[in-house]
Amino acid sequence: MTDEIKQLKDLERELALADGGAELKSDHYEDSACTGGRFPGILLIGIGLYFLASTLTGFSILNWWALFILVPGLCMLAGFVQSIGRKGRGEAAGKLMGGLVMVFVGSVFLFGLSWGLVWPGFLIIAGLGALVSALFTR
Repeated sequence: MTDEIKQLKDLERELALADGGAELKSDHYEDSACTGGRFPGILLIGIGLYFLASTLTGFSILNWWALFILVPGLCMLAGFVQSIGRKGRGEAAGKLMGGLVMVFVGSVFLFGLSWGLVWPGFLIIAGLGALVSALFTR
């Protein structure tokens, strides 16, 4: 059974190489900002800095659950930066908009801001989205 799978993979590789020398997507690991080895290290450093600051200064984050919104938003923004040159521009614009909205909402919850004061931020993000999509579709 494994010999048949190996033969099929070899045949698929040969067909892909004959079709312009393109690599197979399954053989190419795409290192994203949040799936590579860097993210766990950065996360551990951030957690350590938080505990150090809380021990030395009494600093604490009351709405720590907002980090579950903020961190994926930051990952999307990092993915936007990485995908500008490598992928289609439409995908990059989508990552930018999703990341901005998630970071904005996560920041509002994390810092306990009033929605009545920050709602214009959504208009600004929508305007940025219109500009970015217009620039990337040309």
